[in-house]
Amino acid sequence: ATLALSRLAAAAPQRSQAASAAIVAASGVMFLRMAVLVGLLQAAPSLRLVLLLVLLAVAAFVLAAWQWPRGSGTGPADGSAAAPQQQAHTYDLFTALGFGVVLGAVTLATRAAHEGLGLAGTYAVAFVSGLADVDAIVIASVQMDAPAGAVMTAVAILLAAFSNSLVKAGMCWAVGGRAVGSRVTLAYLALFAVGAVMVAVQGV
Repeated sequence: ATLALSRLAAAAPQRSQAASAAIVAASGVMFLRMAVLVGLLQAAPSLRLVLLLVLLAVAAFVLAAWQWPRGSGTGPADGSAAAPQQQAHTYDLFTALGFGVVLGAVTLATRAAHEGLGLAGTYAVAFVSGLADVDAIVIASVQMDAPAGAVMTAVAILLAAFSNSLVKAGMCWAVGGRAVGSRVTLAYLALFAVGAVMVAVQGV
């Protein structure tokens, strides 16, 4: 979504504000998805972690609503969006198979890193895997029976979300240009500042 929206903004600069808002809103969906995964898959779900992820999602939606342009038509003016929608189902199977491979690799890497390097290894894998995808490290983290428990899971998940956001911000700058990159970067900075305050206040 980030790449597609950045390309849209580059092709139609008048839509850059709407594209930026949509990218930030997509991050909110990401945090909600992470909260659901933690709640469903963790043996003893950390309510604080779930709440933190939900609050980050809400903050992302608020920032997206604030950025959304008002009083102007920002929807597609032609049928250019129809082709990706029609072609999307073609890649569903390959996406699912690819995710299965990634999940297996991340799970093995996380366990090996944790056994070999302890928490530092787990966090390193979380950060690196988050550069491409957050779901795999969330699933791998919540299913690990590690002594550090909820704290390790929370830090790993937040590191993955942070690194994933760094990649998306860089993509916005590289593809969408300054108009998109600056808006998305500012929103992400505000988002993670909110997250840091919540972690400092209530812990995880």
